[in-house]
Amino acid sequence: MEIVSIKRFLRPGPPKPESYIRFLQLLLNGISTHAAEGNEIELARFRQEVATIAGQLTVESTTEEIETALGFVMRAVTGYNRMAVRITQAHVNELQAMLAMMSRTIAYLSDSSKTGITQLQAVEKKLQTASTIGDVRVLRGKLNDCLVLVRNESNRLRDESHAHIAELQSSLERTANHVRSSGIAPPEDHPPPPKAPRPATPLEDPLTGLPGRDSAEALIAKGIAESKQFAVALCLIDRYTHIEARYGVETGEEALLLVAQHLGAQLQRGTLFRWSGPAFAVIAETDQPLHVVEQQMIRLVSKRFEKTIQKDGRTVLVPVTCCCMAQKVSDVDSLEAVAESLDDFVATKLI
Repeated sequence: MEIVSIKRFLRPGPPKPESYIRFLQLLLNGISTHAAEGNEIELARFRQEVATIAGQLTVESTTEEIETALGFVMRAVTGYNRMAVRITQAHVNELQAMLAMMSRTIAYLSDSSKTGITQLQAVEKKLQTASTIGDVRVLRGKLNDCLVLVRNESNRLRDESHAHIAELQSSLERTANHVRSSGIAPPEDHPPPPKAPRPATPLEDPLTGLPGRDSAEALIAKGIAESKQFAVALCLIDRYTHIEARYGVETGEEALLLVAQHLGAQLQRGTLFRWSGPAFAVIAETDQPLHVVEQQMIRLVSKRFEKTIQKDGRTVLVPVTCCCMAQKVSDVDSLEAVAESLDDFVATKLI
C-alpha cells in the first residue's frame, strides 16, 4: 500500500488539478484496501469496481464526472458493507447452533465433561460480541479444540461400551451352555403385547386450521379401499426440537405457521394435513412415478424461511428449513403400513 503525506495537498492557495485527482485516488484505494473481508469473490469484485472508477478519474475529468464517479463508489461501498454484515451474522448464527449442539452432546456423553462445557460457554460469550469475519474465524478455531474433547469422550465411552457388550455376550453364552447341559427347557416365546391405540386427534388442527391426522388417515384408507392411484408426501421442519428448546415454544409455533402458509399457498393439487408435531402430509391422486412425485415435493419445500426474534436484548435471525419424503400408496397393503412409514420418517429425522 502506498504511504503518502497529505500535507502537500493542503498547502495554501488553489489545489492543482493533478493533486486533487491523486488525493481522490488515494482515498478510494484506502476504502478498497480496508474493506471488511466477507465473501472473497464479492470482495475481489468490489475492489475491482473501485479500482476501475479510480482509474477513470483524470485531470480532464469535470466536476460532474467526479461527483458521478464518487456516487458510484458510495453505492458500491453501501451494498458491499450490507452483504458483509449479513455474512458475518450468518456465521454467528451458524456457530451459535453448533455451540448449542456441542454443549448438549458433551453433557449427554458424560456429566464429568465440565471442562468442555466451560470452554464452550466462554466461546459463546465471545461470539455474542463478534462483529467481523476475523473474530468468527478465531472462534471457529477454538471450537475445534472443544471438538477434540468431544471425540476423546466419545472414544472413551465407545471403548467402555464394547467392553460391557463383550462381557454380556460371554455371560449369555455361559448361561446358554448351562441350560443345554442341565436339560432345562428354555422359556416359551410370548407374542409381544399389542400396541396401545393412538389417541384421537381433532379433525382440525387448532394452530394452523388444517385438517388433522385422523382426517388424513381416513382419506388414505378410502383411497386404498377404492384402489385409487395416489401418493402421500410428508414435509418435516428441520431441527424443530432445537428451535423450540433454544428460542421457545412460541417461536416453534410461528415456524409451523410459516411452513403451513407456504405449503397451502404453493400446493397446486392434493390436500394438506397437519400430520403430527412439525410434520405436514400432502395427499394427492396421481399416476406419475414415485421419483417425479419426490422431485415435485422437494421443489415445494426448498424455500428457506427466516424468522426474526428478540432474545436477551438482541435481534436473532432463526432459519427454518424442511425435509420431505413421498410414497405411492397404491403399492402398500394397508393404512397401518402407510402410517408406520410416515412415523418412521418423522422419528428418524426429528431432532
